[in-house]
Amino acid sequence: IPTARMLTLLHQAVKWQSHTGQLPVIKDHWQDDHHHHGEEKDKTKTKDNKKSSKKRKRKFDLVLGEINDYTKKDESTAESVPTKPYSTISFGKKATCEFAVFLPDASGLVTGSSDGLVEIWDPNHRFRKLRIDLPYQQNEELLGHDDSSISAMAVSNDGTMLSTGDKVGLLKVWKIEDGKCLRSIEAHQGSMISCIDFSHDGSHVLTASHDGTIREHGLRSSRLLKEFQGHTSFVNIAKYVIANEQLRVVSSSADGTVRIWDGKSSECLLIMKPSSMGSSLSKSGVSIAVQGQSVTMGDVGSS
Repeated sequence: IPTARMLTLLHQAVKWQSHTGQLPVIKDHWQDDHHHHGEEKDKTKTKDNKKSSKKRKRKFDLVLGEINDYTKKDESTAESVPTKPYSTISFGKKATCEFAVFLPDASGLVTGSSDGLVEIWDPNHRFRKLRIDLPYQQNEELLGHDDSSISAMAVSNDGTMLSTGDKVGLLKVWKIEDGKCLRSIEAHQGSMISCIDFSHDGSHVLTASHDGTIREHGLRSSRLLKEFQGHTSFVNIAKYVIANEQLRVVSSSADGTVRIWDGKSSECLLIMKPSSMGSSLSKSGVSIAVQGQSVTMGDVGSS
């Protein structure tokens, strides 16, 4: 590890341990006001003087190094690190959950399991029961894939469509309201789909696969529109990004690279080879950070 990065890594490690509860975030300090100012206590204090010399409780943040006074009200409303699960969902004895995604309007949690079933769980019952307001689930007619485990899922921005991919490369697009299968596409025949993403208008679907390719499919035509080639190993993530009115696709692979592509021509605009594969998109999706290196999407490929 470079010496210049050691302090940063130690700081991040302490913050993470504090967040997960491995370190005490707050240490209590008790101080006597008069003792703090170097004054001796008077045995003949009045009632008011006794109140003024009452000890105060203070908190010390081990990460930020800050000390602040707080009252009992602050203590009761202080946010604590969660240590218990909000809810637990039970699947069949031979089934395991392979993928999960929330609906954008928080109206449900969608899970895909190893037996090929796709289920939508009700938030009003802490996600322990299926949403029976959906007619197909009420009739026990679940969504799913017949011959393979679910490996990836995505929900359209408007929350009306759900796309599912499996370990043999089959992509399905569903209408959430009535459970109708709108499209069934052999996206990556024989190879697992590792990631799915809807375009912003919901007219296209992007899939990444263990065959090393990224493909864009048109939902109106059910045809392959583009293929992004260049990765030499499994593609783990592929996402649409719009920056400065330009369409980009960002992907990361087990070959150790992060690539930015032109969303219209499928041309590779930039290859990044970080020493570690930690990467993240900004909340606005305009820039990508890879091990401290930040790249603005709109600037890539522009003259």
